[in-house]
Amino acid sequence: MEAAAGSPLASTSSRSRADSTDFPEVVELSIGGAHFAASLETLAGDRFGSPSCGDAGGGAGSMLSAMFSGRIPTRRDAEGRYFIDRDGRNFHHILNFLRDGKYPVALARREREEVVREASFYGLEAMAAHLRADLGTWQDGGSGGSGEGGVLSQAVSASEATEMVMSRGLEEWPEFASCVQAALEDLLAAGGLSPEPVNLSGVVVLDESSAQSLQDDYLVTAQIPLAHITDSKAWQWSRRKQGLNSVLRAKLLRCHLQRLGYSCRIVSRYDKKEICAYYLQVELPMPT
Repeated sequence: MEAAAGSPLASTSSRSRADSTDFPEVVELSIGGAHFAASLETLAGDRFGSPSCGDAGGGAGSMLSAMFSGRIPTRRDAEGRYFIDRDGRNFHHILNFLRDGKYPVALARREREEVVREASFYGLEAMAAHLRADLGTWQDGGSGGSGEGGVLSQAVSASEATEMVMSRGLEEWPEFASCVQAALEDLLAAGGLSPEPVNLSGVVVLDESSAQSLQDDYLVTAQIPLAHITDSKAWQWSRRKQGLNSVLRAKLLRCHLQRLGYSCRIVSRYDKKEICAYYLQVELPMPT
């Protein structure tokens, strides 16, 4: 592949044509100064690329595949990262597509146009063509046609709109997986499946509350803190370190756990007859 004039590949000074065995298993990238990391398998794979980005023999693959299989030159920055002179704001969409072939969703019109441009640059024509087709279903909210307030010209179902909102919310919540994991660990620990040994031979005190729970239609339950009143009488999110810091994210967590088959509901706690905290109660259903 010959680099086009003005391309970051046009000059070969300070760059080398490397054999694929020279690349590390985990590749660190600098895309216009934004830092990323991906496996060599992801970058060198040719499942989703365009034939035009292959070598002179006509091999298929993206530009990244050609770079990290040694077919075209690479260059590094001062810290040793492989450098590509492009805007890195939307590069995570490129990486996610290379990883699993899924197209980004819930993009504003301007962002979608930018991703189309980047996908074309990296030789991902399937991705670019899909997003170009989607652009045809959008109408700009403003008369100038350059605003981001686009609306879909074709009606979407409630389930499609839900998936769009959820996908965008999860893209912007990097701690989501750890938050779900923590909730499930709490639930399993409540059922005795914890790393610490559980003494099942001891006497369990039966009070009125636990006696009433005999009628519940779930095996065990765990309560995930959502929000609470501080000493200064201000409401505060309880698990901010896990990114659980908005009503939408609390609902995304609840929706995801319900899709996994767990029962969920919001419960409140009281202090002197006033609500002092909200919890997401996750329940392990009784087997049918």
